[in-house]
Amino acid sequence: MSDTDLALPAAVALDAMGGDRAPGDVVDGAIEACRRGDGPVLLVGDRARVEAELERRKVSGLALEVVHAEEVIGMAENPGRAARTKRRSSMHV
Repeated sequence: MSDTDLALPAAVALDAMGGDRAPGDVVDGAIEACRRGDGPVLLVGDRARVEAELERRKVSGLALEVVHAEEVIGMAENPGRAARTKRRSSMHV
């Protein structure tokens, strides 16, 4: 790794669909992190739902990017099985 690589801020990827009040609460946290200057944030999840939350908050000019994931892993699912079978979830994107 070069000194140049270390100077670039690392992006943080968040599962935007994870949590009881997702994606709203996750979007709020991502916005706060960007405003504090904690580096770029990738919001991984259902693009339409995440973008709707961003539009409700009238956010622009922040280092936020939405990465679409077609599948969601539910709370009751077996994590190992879900990781193997849900290839279009946030675990793989």
